Amino acid sequence: MIIGDYFKDEIEFIRAFHLKDEKAYKRLFDEYYSEIVYFSYKLTNNEAVAEEIVADSFMKVFNRSTVFPSIANIKSFLYITSRNACFDYLTREKARSRNNFEFQYLLDKEDGSPLDFERMNAELINTLHKEIKKLPPLSQKVITLRVFEQLEPNKVAEVLGITYQTVKNQTWIATSRLKNSLPLLKKHVAELMLVLISSVLV
Repeated sequence: MIIGDYFKDEIEFIRAFHLKDEKAYKRLFDEYYSEIVYFSYKLTNNEAVAEEIVADSFMKVFNRSTVFPSIANIKSFLYITSRNACFDYLTREKARSRNNFEFQYLLDKEDGSPLDFERMNAELINTLHKEIKKLPPLSQKVITLRVFEQLEPNKVAEVLGITYQTVKNQTWIATSRLKNSLPLLKKHVAELMLVLISSVLV
């Protein structure tokens, strides 16, 4: 836990983090490093690359420490920065190897994971990513956390500081727009929509 013996509350932690306190950085690193490495590994299928990407993300967040008002903002930045770096890696790998990986969306009935991203073709991952960036700001954040980071709706609400109902509403907005703006994914849109819409109704 970030808050504990050394930092009595989040305010104290953020104050120390803004001052680039080494104990604050270590607490943050110990709390989130492993889970974000796992997330990055699922995208890249390369443990060494995942570790390098996440280490770089932590360095970026530490260098910009004063811009983060909460732990939730820091965590979100770490995930999004690592995710974007994974996309860049996948794009470079595709350009070098020209391997044509099978692209598919899977609804995992056992654990409810929205999508199996590690099986996606890099080009199509990037297409989806670019279309998401065209969504309204709040819809972008919600769909990113729901789809790419595979967080449950209540967790998304907690991270963004919004209500559960707002998460559901924004996911509906995002999926509706994506359905009409992804011609490259036309064959898979029905499956994508089924996955995302079912997650809204949880």
